[in-house]
Amino acid sequence: MSLGNLLTTCACLLVTTMAAIADGPKDLPVGLAMKDQATIEAAGGEIDAYTAYWTAQLAASEPARVKDARSRLIKPPQTSGATSIFLNRYSAGALPALTRLIQSGTIIQATNAIEVVRTLGTANAAFVLRDAINPQQQPKSQVRIVAAGALRSAIAAFRKETLTFTQQEADRLVREVGTAAGQETNWVAFQSDVGALAAVAANRAFTDPTRSQALAQEFAALSAATKRASQGGADAGLIQGLRRCIDLVMRQDLEISKPQEKADFRKAALGFLNGVVALGAKPPVADRELREAFACAARDAGGLQKKFGAVAAPESADPAKTASSGGRTGT
Repeated sequence: MSLGNLLTTCACLLVTTMAAIADGPKDLPVGLAMKDQATIEAAGGEIDAYTAYWTAQLAASEPARVKDARSRLIKPPQTSGATSIFLNRYSAGALPALTRLIQSGTIIQATNAIEVVRTLGTANAAFVLRDAINPQQQPKSQVRIVAAGALRSAIAAFRKETLTFTQQEADRLVREVGTAAGQETNWVAFQSDVGALAAVAANRAFTDPTRSQALAQEFAALSAATKRASQGGADAGLIQGLRRCIDLVMRQDLEISKPQEKADFRKAALGFLNGVVALGAKPPVADRELREAFACAARDAGGLQKKFGAVAAPESADPAKTASSGGRTGT
């Protein structure tokens, strides 16, 4: 084929692709995301047609069409001032098809669908991501890694005014993310799972009991990882994951301002840090490079261990009151 014919063919394909994109439904009305419930319900058919068309385009073979579909699906829920009423209605239209792509699509299809789900801002969207990080439900580690990062980002973005979780839903999310972290063998996905729990613990849109439970699940997962390593399940990925989790713990500590909360957090973290230090003292591997890597992780943990252990309780706390109340575990 001559160069001229090749260019003509490419141009025709581009025109065909762009024409197909142009044939899609028009954008949703400007401001719909901020309207009252009656207006949003009246536009339900329009919302469903919009989400049905563009979620179908995520499975297209042409990269330009997939990119356009993703940007169009993300735009409405990211409207400034979008209400929880709109987010729930929009999610109801988009999530079924997005869930199917995540569960059975190619890695590219699944990761594009995850990126859309990340922006929806609803409890149901978070539960779709929760399922996608579970090794028992999602065998593709690449998809779990992307889903775990998306869940962490979505949780950090939740605000009280649009939070659609009930207390029971929030607690269930935390428990099941903790379970997924405990089952995860890919250490990149594991550290993002832990990061999602840390995001709940840090986000005051969630209640104090939910945040406390997230903190407990976070350090239970981290302690389980050090135990697994001590029993011979150690490799370079695990060591790198532990070091990054140590860095996460350090950054969490810097973000806590309330003295009692800082003391509670440090008490919870010490168990994990002590475990890493113990691994460094007696590495469960024979390989010299891995033993040196364990020693480096132990030094990282030891520095925080000394810093955290030096503050048993906030200076402003009344020791008698702290002892009688037991303090609150949270961040």
